[in-house]
Amino acid sequence: MSARSKHLKNLLRLITLLITIAGIALAIEYYQIRDGERVDGRIIEKHRKAKGGGPYGDAYEIIIEYPAYGQLRRFTTSRAVWDTWGALNTIGATVPVLYLKDGEAFIDRFSYLYPFTAILLGLSITAIAALLWLLVIPQSRIETASSRVKRYRNAKSGTHKHLSPNRRLLLKRLNLWLLMAGGILGLLVIGILRSSPWLVIFSFVAFVLLRFAMRWILVCPYCGAPLTKDLQEIGPRIVSRTNWLVVRDYLAKGVPVTCRNCGRSLDD
Repeated sequence: MSARSKHLKNLLRLITLLITIAGIALAIEYYQIRDGERVDGRIIEKHRKAKGGGPYGDAYEIIIEYPAYGQLRRFTTSRAVWDTWGALNTIGATVPVLYLKDGEAFIDRFSYLYPFTAILLGLSITAIAALLWLLVIPQSRIETASSRVKRYRNAKSGTHKHLSPNRRLLLKRLNLWLLMAGGILGLLVIGILRSSPWLVIFSFVAFVLLRFAMRWILVCPYCGAPLTKDLQEIGPRIVSRTNWLVVRDYLAKGVPVTCRNCGRSLDD
């Protein structure tokens, strides 16, 4: 079986599993709201949360008034900044509401009524897109990635004490770079959750600078030339993006690295 066929088979299995679970989730979530009544509600108040957003970026509270059992009722929902588009962004706008006999109410949209199903369907669509992308990837790229995986599996699975001094030094530098990148990512998340644009901008600028600094951090121990492109070539990437955690793993396992500038191996 070719590498392409193997990946396609695995993706088809994943898609089938996701769609099956999504169907089960839809049945369960639909059963929970099957007796709900659909009415038109009206947004009467919208205000920003005093302490910023929650774990999903909720930054606004919206109060919706709707008729039920001959009287007007209200319910409050939290929405993220990016989720307050359309009617949810306008006081006085009409939004569809579904309310249950127990008094609970929801905005009558698929993603709000069936959240778990929506997530699974989103993952399914992503997997289908990956499958379609795999169909158009040149066979040469897939074969190259497969050969690199085989080279990784055949490499000596040693610890730091079995690695050459040059490889250990490069690993330390790559670990430092990954640690700084993780710290910047943490600042970005904090900036988003606390709705701090300055912290978000600082995080983006810091990451761009760190990305450029990689050329001076990961260098050949013999000629001083950047090794970023040489390290990118040892990973089993099919598309242009590089997963530096995978590169770090390959480097730690002893996969050969050769400088294209001086032609010397990292382990010479």
